[in-house]
Amino acid sequence: MKNAISHVPPVVRQVDERDMPQVRAIYDKYVRHTAFTFDYAAPTVEKMTHDMHEVLCRYPYLVCAQADDVKGYAYAHSVSPRESYKWTVELSIYLDTDSCGRGIGHRLYGALLSLLRCQNVQTAYACITHPNPVSERFHQSMGFSFLAKWPHSGYKFGRWYDVVWMEKRLGPCPVPAPELVCFNDLPAQVVRQILDEP
Repeated sequence: MKNAISHVPPVVRQVDERDMPQVRAIYDKYVRHTAFTFDYAAPTVEKMTHDMHEVLCRYPYLVCAQADDVKGYAYAHSVSPRESYKWTVELSIYLDTDSCGRGIGHRLYGALLSLLRCQNVQTAYACITHPNPVSERFHQSMGFSFLAKWPHSGYKFGRWYDVVWMEKRLGPCPVPAPELVCFNDLPAQVVRQILDEP
């Protein structure tokens, strides 16, 4: 069965509730073994499912899956609940550790950024635990640039960590601001075309 799955090409698609146990399992490894997230314990599947629906009210939440095997996920969320921030998002991405270095992160982020542009989102940010040179290089390769460093922002595993903020402009920030199109209101054909891009 494993050999059969390995011949199925991975696809990028919108997350589904059935994916959430695997999404949590991916995230839990980062929580328990790294400081790349400052959570001390992974949320329950129920909490992550609730958060997934909150994200999908406005922004994309994507997985890269091979058959039914989730290899990674990425999503956008507003940097603040205040309405004025709706054109500005923070991105999150986590890959199964066995899937790193296979181009999955670039596919997920590429699709995510393209969808956000279609929504008229103007700026995307990434908040990265420092040091994390792999993530910083990845974001640079996706067009993000260094914005700021917050020293000693998080404490985990008996030490303090800095965080680095990186930024990518998705639009020219026109005045007046364009109407934000909610993810679920994007034309299905547009979404399908973006998700199908290699």
